[in-house]
Amino acid sequence: MAASTRFWHPFFMVKIFAFEKTKSGCDWYRCTQPLIHIRAHKAGEVRFFHKGNDFDWFASDAAADKLNADLEWADVLFIPRLCETKLMTVLKEFQKMGKKLVSEWDDNFMCVSPLTQQYSYFGQDEYSETVNGEKIDVWKDGRNIDLKTNRENMKFLKDGLAMSDMVLTTVPDLAEAFKPINPNVRICPNSVDVNMWEKLPLLAHQGIRMGWLGGDTHYHDWLMVAPILKSFMDQNPQVTLVIMGGKYEGTLKGIDPARIEHHNWCDIQAYPYKAAILDLDFSIIPLIDTPFNRCKSPIKWLEMAALEVPAVTSYVAPYDKMMDLVPDNGIFIEGNSMDGWWEGMNKMAREPITRLKMGKAARKSVEQFYDANKTWKIWLDAFEEVASWPSRHSPQLQVL
Repeated sequence: MAASTRFWHPFFMVKIFAFEKTKSGCDWYRCTQPLIHIRAHKAGEVRFFHKGNDFDWFASDAAADKLNADLEWADVLFIPRLCETKLMTVLKEFQKMGKKLVSEWDDNFMCVSPLTQQYSYFGQDEYSETVNGEKIDVWKDGRNIDLKTNRENMKFLKDGLAMSDMVLTTVPDLAEAFKPINPNVRICPNSVDVNMWEKLPLLAHQGIRMGWLGGDTHYHDWLMVAPILKSFMDQNPQVTLVIMGGKYEGTLKGIDPARIEHHNWCDIQAYPYKAAILDLDFSIIPLIDTPFNRCKSPIKWLEMAALEVPAVTSYVAPYDKMMDLVPDNGIFIEGNSMDGWWEGMNKMAREPITRLKMGKAARKSVEQFYDANKTWKIWLDAFEEVASWPSRHSPQLQVL
């Protein structure tokens, strides 16, 4: 691999080669969507590597040649969730050529809750709970978790952050968590494309549809509001609970199954339309205040807001920043008080005019501050900035 001889110039259009590892929401919001907009606006040149659609990375000469050509072409190599040791070895060689490496994380993998499935990949210690005086091993080394492998993987995750020229992430709390490993962290907020996330002109439905969309990492958040669900449903017989994602059967006891509607996740390309046809009147977004949750993004609120679905939301980071964007754009529960949740949910269920006004204000919040048709420029600024930096690995390269 010959050293690059092209120097940075202020009118140069940055070339970005991005690894789209999955077809998940994570890769869509944090990789595919912003780069599609950069390319559509002809503000930078973009190529993608689609893991799963191509050869298995370096499994064949053809795959290696194709990948090598794109790596040589680019100025910036953008790798979400960088942790693969073979890939990191290759990328170090390209950094010596003057290529800049940008990695990205949208969760704090260093403090995953032991009561989520993700702990099996990120957990560093055994974990037990005491129930009715009896110790229960939730995670036992050699039985349902491999601590040696996890600790090795944690080192690789941190190595990926440390070797990056720049790290992109979602919110200030997560940026601060990463800065001891790599001080060059930039915040690129999750955003939604308002042209894709739009309220649909559906026929009017009967009753009130209250939605919750969430997965495994939100189990504890769901448990916070679960104790009042039955009483709320009993006193609001017009309400149907619409769940998309994790359905925790044990928390729904006593609620008429006919008033619970469950939907599985779908392909990310269809997700905006699937969420729209749920035809929700309002949503609930409970979030307990933990170090892991404070490092999350407000994406669930933004998705609902773009659909003009107002939310009853925990007033904790990162959702606390949403309240002041536009006045009266939702109901936010300070301190996660049960009285607050009870009053907020009842207000949404019983006041249609309030729901309508809050939904409109929520949509305006997204349009003004979190529309991907605008925020792509933040990503472009980050890529252009890192491309202009002198190489840390190839001091012979000059910067004009």
